[in-house]
Amino acid sequence: MPLDERKLQDRKEELFLSLKRNNLEPIIPNYENLSLWFSKDAQMKLGKLRACIENLRNDDYKDFFFICFSSIIRKVALADPNIPPPVVLKPEKYRKAAARYKEMKEFLHRNQKPNVTDVFKESIEKNENRIRNLNKIREVLKRKIRARIVWDDSRNPKLGRITRMGRIEKKWARNFKDNSIGLIITSPPYITAQKYIRTTKLELLWLGLADYKGLVDLDRNTIGSERVKTTDEIIETGISEIDSLCNKIAKISKDRAIMMNKYFNDMKTVMRNAYRILKRNGRMILVIGNNKISGYTVRTYKLLARVGETIGFKNELILKDKIRSRGMITKRHANGGLIEDEFVVMLKK
Repeated sequence: MPLDERKLQDRKEELFLSLKRNNLEPIIPNYENLSLWFSKDAQMKLGKLRACIENLRNDDYKDFFFICFSSIIRKVALADPNIPPPVVLKPEKYRKAAARYKEMKEFLHRNQKPNVTDVFKESIEKNENRIRNLNKIREVLKRKIRARIVWDDSRNPKLGRITRMGRIEKKWARNFKDNSIGLIITSPPYITAQKYIRTTKLELLWLGLADYKGLVDLDRNTIGSERVKTTDEIIETGISEIDSLCNKIAKISKDRAIMMNKYFNDMKTVMRNAYRILKRNGRMILVIGNNKISGYTVRTYKLLARVGETIGFKNELILKDKIRSRGMITKRHANGGLIEDEFVVMLKK
């Protein structure tokens, strides 16, 4: 159910009173290169703010403030704000664009001694407005509709229970019933084209959700990860279009062939589970872009549609959409290629 606005206001006052008292030990991540990303001043201020949030009662209101906290991490960091994965900001690279160069110099100077409290208050205000708008929806207020986070891996979907800070209680998790879901909408990861864990690593560290080893493990277990071993086996998918392309890539780069092979085997598992839990005539909608791997164009949307067909889906519709804004990097290196279009694939059970 949505947060109660009055309770939220009470917790906010409690939080800022605690911050004003300044009697809690700051909680700062134990990370070797933290000073590369945050000034000592920013570390101390963020650490005190995190300690005050940690001191609140464990409930959804506490999580609300952690969401706001997470949203300001990059705003007070020494990382380039124009590049999603953390990269140390070097204003000189913007010299050719006078306005941007000035903006980046000011950003770097400001974040040597950032006003963390003001930035945090701005984030709270924005999210309070979202809560207010959500509470205006009649169906939400009457609890006719609700959203739940139930699991964290679509390769083995189950019904768990969300606890604090987005963690899933898995001990008593139940399987999804067959033929129980009407619609699945998802945007699968790109093959090797996005550094998902690296992009959010600073937030994960400050929230205490991962240390260095935890970041590596998360990255390794992500669908589309580049963290593979050249000793890993290439296991055929049984789909000639994928296996043939994988063999061609293997002649140029074995590790990238392993990445691609693992990606499609993982997605095959995801789609098989989706097919099982979808109702008859239910739909699975995928939003995905193509990739370029070792010089080969991988038409991911077509290949995933083909995966779906081998499982039993009917390929009902494919739409193409030009990418106009780039919230995440879509070209990382010569082998990665530029992702220019996204495709919407609709599959019917």
